[in-house]
Amino acid sequence: MLRVRKILEARAYRGEFVHLHFFCHWVVHASLHDSPLIYKWLTVASDAAIGLFNGRTNPAECIKVGATILNLDGLRAQLRSLLARERLDTFLADSDDYWYCFVQGLLACIYETPIGVPEVGQGNAKAHERAQKYLAQYSAAPDKPFLDCIRTIEVFVQDNKFKVILRSQGRFEPLFTVANMYPFMEFDAMGLATSPWAETVDLVMTPPLVHLKSTA
Repeated sequence: MLRVRKILEARAYRGEFVHLHFFCHWVVHASLHDSPLIYKWLTVASDAAIGLFNGRTNPAECIKVGATILNLDGLRAQLRSLLARERLDTFLADSDDYWYCFVQGLLACIYETPIGVPEVGQGNAKAHERAQKYLAQYSAAPDKPFLDCIRTIEVFVQDNKFKVILRSQGRFEPLFTVANMYPFMEFDAMGLATSPWAETVDLVMTPPLVHLKSTA
């Protein structure tokens, strides 16, 4: 990813491969706050999460939204396009076997590296300006409780599986396995892979505590 980032910056491709450039940043930072893509993901996730709690979104729709978080298929398409344009071998994006191995390595680089709204003292002025604009839309909407909006997206390891949690300060924290966002494979923390062809999402809301498990 470091080499890809060098190519993007040297060729001024940054605006054309936004998704790919973002992941290049993500793998080299301890946390990340200043990106329009982060707030695009946060807005989509918040609307789905709050809609589920308020009864406007059902679990199946929430799972569908979860599949858009990270968008590894979009990352694959942009990587293939960049490699082809640079006349480099595209085998990494063309071969499922190589791609699955790449995704495992990518998740190992970004896990426990949160992205989202910066805490006090984190990020720069631009990051805080984006955050305030994002949070303001929930502060002003009575049907979108401010505390329930998603503030952080984080990849982590649990039960030997890479998972993604969308954290809020309120009642709702949806937890997705990587299989939800990338149905071809479920990756575990030891580098082994299985193909369950099942998608599940744990929806935890407190209070009161409600624990739902849905399959797609």
